[in-house]
Amino acid sequence: MTTFYIQRLNTGPHRQAIIDLMATGKLVQGFSYPGMTLDDYDQFHDAWRRQLKWDLTDDKIHRHFLTLQLLKAYQPGDVLVLPKVPDSNHFRLVTVSAPYYFSDTPAFQDSNEFRSVVPVDPATIRDFAIADCPVIRAGFKTHRRNVNRIKDATLLDAIAALTH
Repeated sequence: MTTFYIQRLNTGPHRQAIIDLMATGKLVQGFSYPGMTLDDYDQFHDAWRRQLKWDLTDDKIHRHFLTLQLLKAYQPGDVLVLPKVPDSNHFRLVTVSAPYYFSDTPAFQDSNEFRSVVPVDPATIRDFAIADCPVIRAGFKTHRRNVNRIKDATLLDAIAALTH
């Protein structure tokens, strides 16, 4: 059974490179510096403190970890909905082609980040105007985390209609 997710992409200087890399079959997610594997919370926490040096409580770091752990739930055939891709007036659908993995090397030479990789099928990339899909636009407002599993039946139906 297909599961649908909303996954938000990095808005920083690597945004276009992330979008371009998707065309080669790799979707990379931020918050994935060395040691920030999603297999071990303590390791993730320690790496977060070393790499990011943000003044976040342990509880907030744990929430980031739990949110990103949804990447590990992705299965081949699942559909990702990517808001503001390729631009702020559109969203993209793409299908997962293989399970998530954590890469030992970053996706880009000028950054030590972007090691979380979701293989996707470039042939399934489809872009839609957000103005044409009010139910999906509203769903983006209620699914604000970096990675969100969609459970709302109305939103699921609207997305499923676009995949057929």
